[in-house]
Amino acid sequence: FVPQIKVQHYHRSDMRSFFNHQKQIGRITSQVLKVLPLPGSAIVRNRLLFIIFGLALPPVKFVRTLSVFLRANPSLVIRYPESFVLLKIGLIFWYWGFWKGVFMPPPRFSNVLLAE
Repeated sequence: FVPQIKVQHYHRSDMRSFFNHQKQIGRITSQVLKVLPLPGSAIVRNRLLFIIFGLALPPVKFVRTLSVFLRANPSLVIRYPESFVLLKIGLIFWYWGFWKGVFMPPPRFSNVLLAE
């Protein structure tokens, strides 16, 4: 926990901002995985692994997200099945950002943030 970190949440009110946000989340996710030893970091740190297995990430992410929705509120999945089309399209943009992040240099963070 780092109390100095500021977090803001924005409501995405149109499709373009939603897709751009998904792309940003993908890029940031791959950049964080380059620095922190989290599950999935090996595929980001080794470009060959990413080239071989990277296309499996969107389907895996889709299944995991769907399973979270089904566990949390199965009636929403039944009531709004069209939302999963949006999720699938969003994953294309997420993957685009993730791909960009894999091939970018590792981010430079303050040692203060990484010390704990």
